[in-house]
Amino acid sequence: MADKILATLTSKGQITLPAQHRKAWGLKPGDQIAFDPPGGKSVRIEPRRKRSIFERLDELKLPPLGRPLTQEDIENAITEAMIEKDRRSRGT
Repeated sequence: MADKILATLTSKGQITLPAQHRKAWGLKPGDQIAFDPPGGKSVRIEPRRKRSIFERLDELKLPPLGRPLTQEDIENAITEAMIEKDRRSRGT
């Protein structure tokens, strides 16, 4: 079994996650951590990364058109990427 991760709860209800675990999970300020509802003595957490679309522009597949891209080309590529991401997250 892996070592337990200890996080400190402040008087304001905030949790301080140790730096080595934030780094290992790739978490940055603004990211979220999802907690399963309590039902027993243990809690499962899941990191949820919240990133700007601009951090992932290199992953965006823009079509080679042989001409300069238009705003419509870019919007269509973003829409297709969002549809694909939604499809993958649903497992379809």
